[in-house]
Amino acid sequence: MRRILIVIAKSPVPGWVKRRLTPPLDTASAATLHKCFVLDTLDKAAAVPDTELVVAFTPEREIAFFREAAPGAGMFIPWPEADAGSTLASCFQELCGPDRSVVAIGTDAPTMPARSFELAFNALSSGSAEVVFGPASNGGCYLLGTSAHDGSVLGKFNWPAFNPEGEGVELAAGLGIGWYLLPEMLTVDVPSELMQLKKSLFESAGESMWAPRTRLYMECLKDTGAI
Repeated sequence: MRRILIVIAKSPVPGWVKRRLTPPLDTASAATLHKCFVLDTLDKAAAVPDTELVVAFTPEREIAFFREAAPGAGMFIPWPEADAGSTLASCFQELCGPDRSVVAIGTDAPTMPARSFELAFNALSSGSAEVVFGPASNGGCYLLGTSAHDGSVLGKFNWPAFNPEGEGVELAAGLGIGWYLLPEMLTVDVPSELMQLKKSLFESAGESMWAPRTRLYMECLKDTGAI
């Protein structure tokens, strides 16, 4: 089965990304941390074997950053930030097809282990699940995947805001399709989640290995007293 992995990312523009982390961070530090999230996620995605990497990015003028960050990607798709859900649905409809599994992930879960990609693709290729959800710690969704031929089923989910363990599973059951839930992951968008990230990175070697840039920069923030 053909495997396609979409990474959905914003360019690390100061004052535009991770604004809810300011304070405690200043805009430049928040943007640098976001850049670490993006690069750690792209590195994990690029290392998934037998998988085609697609980068859906915003803003469109920042394509040079993403081409440099993901040189192995086969496709770069610009998307308008204000309509992420519709753009994701369009990506799935374009990329889905017979004998294909398509998985999409954001960049707010930097400590997600690489094995999560394999769990998602394996669930889809087994035939037992037509959709895969990755529930985020904030109640949203950090990963979404499908093996549906036309991808239209994804248009029914308001990614990334919907709750996969509630409305996602309920809607999948109502549609009569199989579903699979990945382990919940920490997503980082507000100060309390930043503190949770700090704790997990400095207390768990297993989690820090999946986010080397993020851990290194968090050490800098810790040393300067920013966190």
